[in-house]
Amino acid sequence: MRQASVVLDDVTLATVLRVYLEQNHAAIGELLHGYTIKSGMDFYVPVGNAIITICGQINAAQKVFDSIHVKNLISWNAMMAAYAQNGLGKKVIETFEDMLKTECKPDHISYISVLSGYSHMGLIVEGKHYFKSMTKFFGISPTNGHFVCIVDVLGRAGMLNEAKELINEIPFKLNATVWGALLGSCPIHHESHLAEIALKNLVELNPEDSGNYVLLANIYAESGEIEGFANMKKLMKVKGIRNSPGCSWIEVDNSVHVFTVDDTNHPQIKKIYIKLEEMMKKIEHTGRYISPISSPHRSQKYHSEKLAFAFGLLSLPSWMPLYVMKNLRVYHDCHSVIKLLSFITSRELIMRDGFRFHHFKDGVCSCKDYW
Repeated sequence: MRQASVVLDDVTLATVLRVYLEQNHAAIGELLHGYTIKSGMDFYVPVGNAIITICGQINAAQKVFDSIHVKNLISWNAMMAAYAQNGLGKKVIETFEDMLKTECKPDHISYISVLSGYSHMGLIVEGKHYFKSMTKFFGISPTNGHFVCIVDVLGRAGMLNEAKELINEIPFKLNATVWGALLGSCPIHHESHLAEIALKNLVELNPEDSGNYVLLANIYAESGEIEGFANMKKLMKVKGIRNSPGCSWIEVDNSVHVFTVDDTNHPQIKKIYIKLEEMMKKIEHTGRYISPISSPHRSQKYHSEKLAFAFGLLSLPSWMPLYVMKNLRVYHDCHSVIKLLSFITSRELIMRDGFRFHHFKDGVCSCKDYW
């Protein structure tokens, strides 16, 4: 369009930005963000909303949000969702309360961000209050999405039985995400019994999703229930279910470098493994790293996100933050390693996993280890 001298408008830019969001092309998204600023279109509501959604840097997203003079409901929802994805639950609530002071009324999407914010803060009483208030004050009936959030609030806090009772009381047909929220909380508390119940329901709703089987297998493995782990692997084999491979990728010199667990295909893989081993020794010397309990499943030593960050340390200048994308939820051990990696290297490390953004700096993650 530019080569044909066609003037790009706010609708065009908003559309293109959303495409790159869906494809997780962070660097190109940032270039487009720069173009919108130069062209003076960053304050247009559709463009601003798209930038807030795509932006992995929460401070930049906040600046764009502040620059929108007349914010619509999408603007407020986009900002709250950005805070929620970055684990800033308090900011979600502050933004929600600011929105209520305007003429803008919340919708069901607004409350999903609010409940998600409370989930990441572990505030059960407050989460329950807002869950009830959306119907009481705004006439918004809870949907599957809202029940997912409140089940997540209870599950993360260890109130798994109460979460299960709430699911039993839901007055309409559930979709897989509600049971997925319960299953997702089970590994945190090593609860294999409720995980089995959740998986049974998930299999009935979505029998081809390999992720559910793998999650339960990992719960067995991390709990030391070797027989349960073996039975789950056998069941997957009988049903012909294959595990979706985890992968991580990083952009270096305008090229995307993709890594899988125990990768051997990258042309610099030997240097990457040497760099990772070097970093792991430094991490262990901090005295803050606890090696994961050995389990019957694949070693976590060379998971894809660790390899991607090691390659980033080899390839990018020391002043530049490292930005890694992962298609699945980050493992606990990898999360611990990346936190300490940010400490020993004094670098900002950013990862967008299958659920949210993690900003690692000085040995601390923005999620406060609650994700």
